[in-house]
Amino acid sequence: MRSSRRQTIAAALGASALAGAALVVGTAPAHAAQPGSSQKCVNQALAMARPLLLTVDVPGTARERGVPELIALIKAKSAACLDILFRDGTATDPDAGLLVGNGFSFDATTCTAGRECDGGDAGHLLGHGGNGFNGGEGGNAGWYGGNGGNGGHAANECPACHGGDGGRAGRAGNGGNGGNGGHASIANDGGHGGDGGHGGLFSGNGGNGGHGGNGGNATSGTRAAGGNGGSGATAGNGGNGGDGGTAFGVGTDGNGGNGGAGGLGSTGGNGGAGGNGGNGGVGTGGNGGNGGAGGNAGVSGVAGTAGNGGAGGDGGRRGLL
Repeated sequence: MRSSRRQTIAAALGASALAGAALVVGTAPAHAAQPGSSQKCVNQALAMARPLLLTVDVPGTARERGVPELIALIKAKSAACLDILFRDGTATDPDAGLLVGNGFSFDATTCTAGRECDGGDAGHLLGHGGNGFNGGEGGNAGWYGGNGGNGGHAANECPACHGGDGGRAGRAGNGGNGGNGGHASIANDGGHGGDGGHGGLFSGNGGNGGHGGNGGNATSGTRAAGGNGGSGATAGNGGNGGDGGTAFGVGTDGNGGNGGAGGLGSTGGNGGAGGNGGNGGVGTGGNGGNGGAGGNAGVSGVAGTAGNGGAGGDGGRRGLL
């Protein structure tokens, strides 16, 4: 579904324009082709939204950029396709409407039988990303307002599975947290924690990385690494790296995830703290993650204060040997 959505939006905005708009290419919601008048309605709405969709990196609040007025105008002219453009995601169709709506968040009642379920993407203009479940990724937020969805923790019945990555924020908002990796029950490796989502382009914090799963209580194996924190927005803070997993047998433990970098702004954001390394079983403990770099001060006007680098994570304790 996400592939077809991206193809549709790319066609509507123009491939040549998208070639210079990397922010839009990989994450723009779209919708499968609709028959007759509905497709014409969608095309007209996307043409009206096109200037905003191709300038998400231009400063200014959503109100200053005229987002509320544009949405009202599109609604007034789009009776034939309102349900395509403006709606929240559902369990059967997790992505929100093309322009406005929240992505669907999965839970134990809607993501069953050990499936990995990705949270739905928000509408392209406004909306929050949905939460993933059973290791699914968090959905991405709308560019002009919304937070990224959280990545799902690994499923209980999948010990070595990895946590899902958090979704990215838009221009303003927080990235979603990464999910925790699964704990191994026997001589297997634990799952890696998911990475935190990136904070908004202009404000917001990066999501925290998920913790790596613990290794099994048996002979050998490398235990899981924690997820990396997401990078902060302008003046935003980077997310904290997740802790590495702990071994309960012979082997090398997981390393802590790296903290996310602070944002670049008039006052730089703080880097996220690195995660703690896993503790050793009968073997070597994992390494602590690196602290994220502090954000740089602004380059125009009065120089701001650079953000602080995050603290490095603690190294894992050595085991019996």
